[in-house]
Amino acid sequence: MKTEYQKNSRKEAILDALKHIQDFELKVGWVARKKYPDSEMTTAGVGLIAEEGSLKRNIPPRPIMRPTIKEQTPKWKKIVEIEIKKILDGKQTNEGALNILGLRVAADFRRKITEITDPPLKESTVKGRVHQLNQTRKRKLKYANVTDSFRKPLVFTKIFLSSLTHSVEKNDTGR
Repeated sequence: MKTEYQKNSRKEAILDALKHIQDFELKVGWVARKKYPDSEMTTAGVGLIAEEGSLKRNIPPRPIMRPTIKEQTPKWKKIVEIEIKKILDGKQTNEGALNILGLRVAADFRRKITEITDPPLKESTVKGRVHQLNQTRKRKLKYANVTDSFRKPLVFTKIFLSSLTHSVEKNDTGR
């Protein structure tokens, strides 16, 4: 009789987890209202321009999300499998499982951002970075002495990189 109870208990746990799986939503990306200092540009706007490029601003695409999703989906599926087993064993919640996944996805997007080197920045952009830095320094940096960090897209101020985040939110779609 005890075995029968355990089967029913496990079945109930599975049904309960499935019933509430859509109660939460995982979001990974940039907060739409986070702006760069002295600019109206948001980090979400920079993310869109990085992904798609901007003909108007003559900025080539430097995709982050699509290639990362393509490369990392198998790894993310394994995380989901592990977390589902924990949920079914009563060792994890749906919200906790999504949080674990969100941490991994955001970290993978950040890693991709730091790997992007192509297409290279225009020399005018690099010179602008040198000028921007020299506005606040007593000892001026000469353009001839710039390091690779000045030439690397998307990471100069670290604002874009550090503002990438994830959230697990209550799903309010009325399901």
